[in-house]
Amino acid sequence: MNARSKSPGLPETVTVSEVVRRRPPRISLTPADLSAKMNAPGPANAAAGMKPGDDFDGSVMRLRCTDIKPYDHNPRSSTNAKYSEIKAGILERGGLPTGSLSVTKRPGSSQYMLYMGGNTRLAIIKELWEETGDARFEYLDVSYKAWKSESDTLAAHLIENEARADTLFWEKATGIINLREQLQEESGKVITSRNLEDHTKSLGLQVRQSLVITYDFAVENLAPLALWLTHDNVRVIKARYAQLEKLATTLHDLGRFRAEYPARFSALQVQAAAALEAEQASRKGNDDERGQVALRGEALESLLHAMDAALGQALGLTADARRIGEVAAYLSANPSTELAQLRAMLDAPAMPAPELSTAAPPSSTTSAAQTGALLRGKAKASKPPRGASVPPLSAASEAPAPVGGTPGAAAQTQAPSAPSVAPSTQQSAPAPLSDDDPALAFDQALFDFAQTTHIAHWLRPVDGPPLGFYLELPATLPIEAAEDPQYASFDQIPEDIAILRAAAFRLLASLSGQFGSSLPGHPSNAREFAERLPADSRWRAAVEADSLGPEAFSITWEHQMLGTMEMDGTPTINGKDLHKILQHPLAGNQWCLLQFALIELLAARGGQ
Repeated sequence: MNARSKSPGLPETVTVSEVVRRRPPRISLTPADLSAKMNAPGPANAAAGMKPGDDFDGSVMRLRCTDIKPYDHNPRSSTNAKYSEIKAGILERGGLPTGSLSVTKRPGSSQYMLYMGGNTRLAIIKELWEETGDARFEYLDVSYKAWKSESDTLAAHLIENEARADTLFWEKATGIINLREQLQEESGKVITSRNLEDHTKSLGLQVRQSLVITYDFAVENLAPLALWLTHDNVRVIKARYAQLEKLATTLHDLGRFRAEYPARFSALQVQAAAALEAEQASRKGNDDERGQVALRGEALESLLHAMDAALGQALGLTADARRIGEVAAYLSANPSTELAQLRAMLDAPAMPAPELSTAAPPSSTTSAAQTGALLRGKAKASKPPRGASVPPLSAASEAPAPVGGTPGAAAQTQAPSAPSVAPSTQQSAPAPLSDDDPALAFDQALFDFAQTTHIAHWLRPVDGPPLGFYLELPATLPIEAAEDPQYASFDQIPEDIAILRAAAFRLLASLSGQFGSSLPGHPSNAREFAERLPADSRWRAAVEADSLGPEAFSITWEHQMLGTMEMDGTPTINGKDLHKILQHPLAGNQWCLLQFALIELLAARGGQ
C-alpha cells in the first residue's frame, strides 16, 4: 500500500479504492414509486380519538365557567374580605389570564372542579357572567391537573390559602385536621401529630407538630368560638383547660369532669361568642368588620374566669372561680401536691396576687466574671406562674440557680421544710474562677445562649457529671404556655419566641445529660440522672411518675414538651430543633460558641 492510496482517516489495512468498490448501489425510484411514498399516511396522531374528558396532565383547555364547580371540601368557609376589590380588578381586566385557575376531576366523574384554590375568583367570574352577559366572562382557559388523591387536592387548596395569608385560624385548623383524617383513610394507618409533619411535607405543605396539637384541641373543643380564634388565644385557653383537667384528676373526679365539663364549657363559649358578635354589630362603617373585635384582653379573661367557675359547678366545689383558678395553676406548678392539701387550699379564702418584680433581667453582654456570679445564684428570679402564690403555701422559686462546668462548685437551693414555709434562697459562696478557666468560659457561653432563647430561668445546678447543670421542667405545661419573666403573662409571648425557646430547651436538656449517657461514670438513663436532683424537682417528678404508668414521662416529653423519642422510648435530639436554632442569627452563633466551650472544657477534663 503506497502513501498516495492511504487516507489519514482510514485504517492502514483499507485503501480508498476498496471503500469505493464496497459502496452500495444507488437506489433509483420510478415516478410511480415516488408518488406512492408521498401519498402514504403519516404517523398516528397521539390526540386522535380523544373526547372531552380524555384530558391529560398539564393540558390547557377552554371551559365554560358554569361547567366548573368549586372544590367541595374547600377548607375556607368565610367570604374573602377583599371580595369587592378582587371583583373590581377582574371586571377591569375583562376576565382572568390563561392558566390562572387549575381544574381536576375525580375518577369516574365528568365534573370539573378547582384543583388549587381559586374558589373566590371562580365565584366572581360566574357572578360577572350572570350580571353582564359579557362573553369575556363566559369561558376560562384553565390548566388541567390529573387526579392523584383526595389528600393531594385538599393539600393543594391549603397551600394556596396559606400563600394568600387571608384565612382564619379556624379554617386552617379544620383543614389540617381534615387532611390528617383523609391521609389516615387512604393509608389505613393512624397518623399522630408527630408524624403528620412528615406526611404533609411530602405534599408540599409545612405544618409543625406544635401547630397540629393546637389545631387538634381547637377543633375538638372550641367550635362555638370558631370565628374568634387565633393562635395566641387558643394557646391560652388550651393551657387553662389542661390545668383544670389536672385538678379534676388529682381530686379523683376525672370521670365527672369528662362527663359534665365539656357541655358546660361549650355553653359558656356560645355565650362568649354571642357577646363578641353583639359588640361586632355595634361597630359600623368599617369595610373589614371581622377585624374590629378580638377575643383577647378582658374578653379572654372573662372566658378563663367562666371556665374556672364551670369546673366548680361540674364538680360541686364550694370555692369561688378565682380560687379554683389559683389552685389549678398552683397544682400545675407543683404536681406532687397532696390531695388533702389541695382540698384545704380550695376551702381557704382567695388572696390578691403579689406585685410582680420590675427588676431588669441580667444582660446577655455580661462579662465572664459577672456571669459566673449570676449563674451561682444572683440572677433575677422569674415571675411566679399564675396563681402560684396561693396562701398559705409558697411555690418554689423559678430563679436561675447556679450551674456550671465545675461539679460541686454550684450552690444548692434549700428545699422547703414544710409547705407553709417559703424555700430558702441561702446559697454557698461561688468557687473562685480565673478568666481563662474553661468552666467559666462554658458558664458564659451557656448563660448567653439561655438568655437569648428565653430559658435561663429554667437552668439548675447538679453535682457530678456530665456538665453540672440541668433544665427544670417548666411550672406550666405545655411548653408553649410556660411562663417567661420578660412577659407579664404567657399569652403575651410572641409565637416565634415560644418556638425558639422550646427548641432551645430540648437541645440543652439533651446536652446536659439528663436523658442519660453512654460514657463511663455518667448516669446511663433519665431515671439515674433524676435521682441526683432535689426531691421537689418537677423534672424528677415527671421521670419518676411510676403511678401514671411506665410511659408517663414519654407522654410528658412528647405531648407537653413536643419532643421526639427513640424506638426504645428514650428522648432524643430532633434535627428540626437544631435547624431552628441555627436559623436564628444570634442564638445560632451562640450555640456554636457553646459547642466550642464544651470542647475546651472536656479537653481540660481529659475527655470526661
